[in-house]
Amino acid sequence: MTAPTPTRPLRILIADDNRDAADSLRELLLLAGHAVEVCYDGDDAAPLAEAFHPDVCILDLWMPVTGWEAARRLREWAGERPLLLLALTGLPKVEPISERAGFDAHYLKSSDPKDLVAALADYASRSHAY
Repeated sequence: MTAPTPTRPLRILIADDNRDAADSLRELLLLAGHAVEVCYDGDDAAPLAEAFHPDVCILDLWMPVTGWEAARRLREWAGERPLLLLALTGLPKVEPISERAGFDAHYLKSSDPKDLVAALADYASRSHAY
C-alpha cells in the first residue's frame, strides 16, 4: 500500500492495549510521514499528550481506562487547542456513544487502513500547524 504523503506531518498519539495493533498502526503512520507515539493504556494517553503535544489521538475504546475516559481527559488537556480525536475499535454499534464522548470520527479495526490514512492526509491539508 502506498500511503498518501501529507501536506504536513501530523503528531499522532495512539492508545491501544493490543500492542500488535498499536505497533502496526504506528508503522503505517510513520510510513505516511507522520510523527507517532504509542501507549498501551488509556491512563497513559493524557500524560503522553502533555509531553508529545499531538495533533491527532487515535484511541481504542475497550482498554484499561477506556477510550471514552481517555477522550474526556484529552479534551480537557487540549482546552482550546485543536485536537482530532479518532475512535478505533472493533465495535460497530458504539459510534453514537463515541460521538457523545467527543470523538470526531469512529473507525472500525476491520476497515481498510487506507481510509484512516487518507482521512489524516485530508486533515493535515486542512489544518494549520500549531
